[in-house]
Amino acid sequence: MIALWILFGVFALLALLLSLKLCFHIEYKEELAVTLRVLGIPIPLYPRKQKRIDPSDYSLRALRKKRKKAAKKKEKRQEVTQRQTARKKDPTSVLSFLRRFLRILLDKTFGYLRIRVKRLKIRVATGDPASTAILFGAVNSAAIYLLELLDRYGNWDGKKNAELSVQPDFIAPKTTVDIHLVLSLRVWHAFAILFGVFLTHLENKKQENKA
Repeated sequence: MIALWILFGVFALLALLLSLKLCFHIEYKEELAVTLRVLGIPIPLYPRKQKRIDPSDYSLRALRKKRKKAAKKKEKRQEVTQRQTARKKDPTSVLSFLRRFLRILLDKTFGYLRIRVKRLKIRVATGDPASTAILFGAVNSAAIYLLELLDRYGNWDGKKNAELSVQPDFIAPKTTVDIHLVLSLRVWHAFAILFGVFLTHLENKKQENKA
């Protein structure tokens, strides 16, 4: 009898864990931030939290290692910085990235993933009225394509409560972007997606072997 109760408890705990909802908050203002929330507990995924100060990290040996690593990664960091600077200057690249990211994600998670658009507020400005008008047209089109992608899949909510606005500002010197998306799915959905990806991988391997 006790063994049956233990077995029941294990299955109940497993069912509870599989039914947990995973909520990924994707925010973009000045920088990209991704946070996972489980049972209301925030877990920062990107950027990572800074490590606590450890005196051993500032020893002579540790500092030499850091200098060597910094020298090797200097060129790569410069390239990344240039890309990030270009993206900040052009808000259409941010929207295009989100559209491509969501399209790939929805293709793999269709029927499981729910998307909530909490904020999509863009104030387009360049300091020059003519260039602002041109950029506003491009940004507005990119935002419409992004929302059309979500409408096509029909698996998103928050249309009524979401803050959606793309406006030109002919006085401000630069564009401001404020985006907040919430992607949510159950734990068992994640396992189903992984299992589906694994089966697809096996099928592709079989086709390659036959060819």
